[in-house]
Amino acid sequence: MRIQPRQLMLELWQAASAYSHQKGEWQFGGRAQPNSTADAEQLLCLMYPATAEASYFRLEQPDRTGKDVAQALQALGEPIEIPQVLLRAVSTFMRRYSDEDGLPVFHGGAYLQATQAGHILSPEDRRIDIVDSMSMSITLCLATLGFFKEYRRTGIRRAQLLRDVEWLENAASTRLTAAMVGLLRSFTVHTFSPTSTAGAALLRTVDQDGYSEEQLLARLRASLNSIRADLPEATDGTTGLDGLENENHLFECGWSWGVVHGAPAVEADLPESAQKPGRAVARPNLYFTLSALDGIADLSSERTRRLNLLTSTQQSLSRRLQLRWELAQRYWSAIADFGDRRTALADIPWQPTDRAGGESPVTDHYYSLQVAGMVIENLHQRRPAENELASIAQILAELAIRARVTRRASQQETAVEMHVPGLEIPLAEADGKPVVLAWRVTDFATALLKRTMRLVLLARSAELRQQLLDLADEIWGHVEQRMILDGPGAGLWDDPRRPFPGLPDEAGEPSWYFTERVVECLVAAVSVIDMSPVTNVAGISAARTMLSEADHLYHRELLNGALNAGGAMRAELEDVAIQIDRARAAVERRPGTAQAILLEVLRRLNSLEAARPSIVLEGRL
Repeated sequence: MRIQPRQLMLELWQAASAYSHQKGEWQFGGRAQPNSTADAEQLLCLMYPATAEASYFRLEQPDRTGKDVAQALQALGEPIEIPQVLLRAVSTFMRRYSDEDGLPVFHGGAYLQATQAGHILSPEDRRIDIVDSMSMSITLCLATLGFFKEYRRTGIRRAQLLRDVEWLENAASTRLTAAMVGLLRSFTVHTFSPTSTAGAALLRTVDQDGYSEEQLLARLRASLNSIRADLPEATDGTTGLDGLENENHLFECGWSWGVVHGAPAVEADLPESAQKPGRAVARPNLYFTLSALDGIADLSSERTRRLNLLTSTQQSLSRRLQLRWELAQRYWSAIADFGDRRTALADIPWQPTDRAGGESPVTDHYYSLQVAGMVIENLHQRRPAENELASIAQILAELAIRARVTRRASQQETAVEMHVPGLEIPLAEADGKPVVLAWRVTDFATALLKRTMRLVLLARSAELRQQLLDLADEIWGHVEQRMILDGPGAGLWDDPRRPFPGLPDEAGEPSWYFTERVVECLVAAVSVIDMSPVTNVAGISAARTMLSEADHLYHRELLNGALNAGGAMRAELEDVAIQIDRARAAVERRPGTAQAILLEVLRRLNSLEAARPSIVLEGRL
């Protein structure tokens, strides 16, 4: 892999810190006006890498901050000042996105757009809570709680600083609880007749083998039976469960764009007024489902468990979210894998059941990528066959070509629409009012790169792993090309004009939406580099054969009395023994390294064997 995540991350940090911290104050803002999602993304550009599981970018303990890290973040001050700058910035975020009663809010704000040109959104429209903000807040709150738990270990002496840390920890914990409750109340089950518009769309998606409608329905119901049986366990905050009683109906499950209309309250350590009535239609959306899954995954990470970041109430909420996380992934994986001749996922592009308008052959590729993301995350819960991984890899490569990520785009090519303006998701409400709000999705390239990296972690064959790494390098070439080169956001993202000439100028301001997702990709690249190299039976067998031969020749030298030949010979054999032990330890995990060590050992033993007659002769004389 040619991606160099450490150097790239440091360059990104240098640009992000210089843009965000000016004249001693943290400045929220960028291409979009400050809002709860964008501001969390801006903070996570620094907080997420610093708190990742295998972090090489320590900031919370100044004495462990690397020199290159400190140099990259010099706009924030000395290493001892960096945690305090982040403390003030995150505290400002927590206060800004609370209502008059101090309760957390997850408003869409400036990220919300009007569905009709010329329509101006009211302040009330922009104050609706969005699943993306809830999911991003989970990641930010966990990063904050872990960061300042570690920071406390440095021995904070100033009383005011300690009080500030305690206030932030309480605020982050409260926001974390509210975000988890919001996600519970945004999960929904949608049931529908096979003859409805949604039913026809679903049957068209899974019809890959030409079965009759009766046969297709029977097979589909059979594949979903276990999920239908388990869904009634997801009661807290969930709407639509009653519809499952009609087994003639089909169903889908996942997250709507916000708290669902009619969603019941959830028992939690929050005032009753914190759980406001929902507005979202009780129908899952693929983008928001995947967004929720990404946030929930952080709740069960090794770091969250090791640092014991969750309260008892949050642990209970986490278990309930984990159940929905598993059910949603199982459902969409079952639909995606449906088919014998060809899977539904391989039939690109995916056709969603919640389409608000006509078909969109270009942006529908987003749905294929989103479903592929859920399938990949589901594969991480088991040991998939190599052919399953190869099939998903082929789909990702195909999507990269169709989106002109790994192929050059001609001017005015329709594929550019996948990136700019991207996918528009209408935010339908339950009361059937005309849809006036939309959420814009423009992260196709970074989402593709992130899912490719996640698939690399599953690959067991060296050939497939290298194939995926090559694809990741190609995608990164596209992403890197979209870095802003001039203006206030230089060194950040996103400037799609470079790979796609002719697009309008965005005035050089950074998109934290896109930049934060670049950060996620670089953290994923670190995980790929940290993983053990792929081994195969042939490589291990060859290393074992060489080890056996080296061990045999070494002991034969000992048997022939080589240790009695002098100090130089004794030192040589002692070092050979050390190298054999090194190779023995590496045989199973790194057979190539073991073979390299053993080749040198065998050369040295052969030289000793060749020298033995003269040694023996000298001894007789």
